[in-house]
Amino acid sequence: MAKVSMTQVKKAWRRTAPRRGYNFGFNLKNLRATKASITDWINGASKNNVGSRDGLTVAAYFPPLYLAHVNQQAAGIFRGVIGAQEIHWAAPGSHTSGVHAESIAADFGNVRGVLINHSEVIGEHGRTLEQAAGQLRRALDTSRNSAAFQYITLCVGEDRATYDRGTTASVRYVKNQVRTMLQLAGVTAEEMSQVGIAYEPRFAIQVGDKPGIPPSDAHIAKMGWECLRATAEIVGIKAMAQMFTLQYGGSMKGPENEGAPVQRFVGPKNLVSLDLYNGGLIGTAGKDPVTAGAILAEIVPVA
Repeated sequence: MAKVSMTQVKKAWRRTAPRRGYNFGFNLKNLRATKASITDWINGASKNNVGSRDGLTVAAYFPPLYLAHVNQQAAGIFRGVIGAQEIHWAAPGSHTSGVHAESIAADFGNVRGVLINHSEVIGEHGRTLEQAAGQLRRALDTSRNSAAFQYITLCVGEDRATYDRGTTASVRYVKNQVRTMLQLAGVTAEEMSQVGIAYEPRFAIQVGDKPGIPPSDAHIAKMGWECLRATAEIVGIKAMAQMFTLQYGGSMKGPENEGAPVQRFVGPKNLVSLDLYNGGLIGTAGKDPVTAGAILAEIVPVA
């Protein structure tokens, strides 16, 4: 593992900032699992300009259960990247409760992205870093022979107990997640342009009607830079700078919520500017296409 200074990281990341633009993901795991709710979201997204445009890439991530219907409904309607919320970490075989990368690539031609290792999954539901690394490797290997998984986002983040122990504890925890996934997956420098990172502290994520509690501004900024440094330590400075996104996720709300992180960190008027976070990963707020459209219009107004 190479030793990398923060000065080197900031210089390389800022130098490549102009080509990245803004990159937003909507994690739609909270949609009702019905054809009607999926169709309503896709149609609502079209009406409210939830889609990619110049300077802005937008992805909608659906649980694999929804993909068959999404694959049919979204064609020609949703102007963005269709993604899978999860894939299995092993090659196809006699595994239960898992959808394989190869199956998605073969059956759902519109899928271009995937989320790996939601921070709450690895924290509360027994996911291991070895399994998360397996997910990453399956996605990268599958993308060699298909158009699927050109956008692979690694989700990392600490729990509240770790956060309460201080920033040093949080940095150690999250950097270990980043390093371990990249190293065990054997990610090469050439593959890094397909990979992004979403920092989503677990305690900041809204669960049902219970709102999350976002960390301080300084903490969010510090963790973003440390995620980049952890990446550079494994794949090198130049490869790290090829990542397509560094997103923040957790308590992301619509523009009417002036204190929400979307206004502070991932918009044109943010505190840390485009040279650090260039996007957000949004869950609960994104299931309403009107709110999703308002968030994106705040970032990159519709022409």
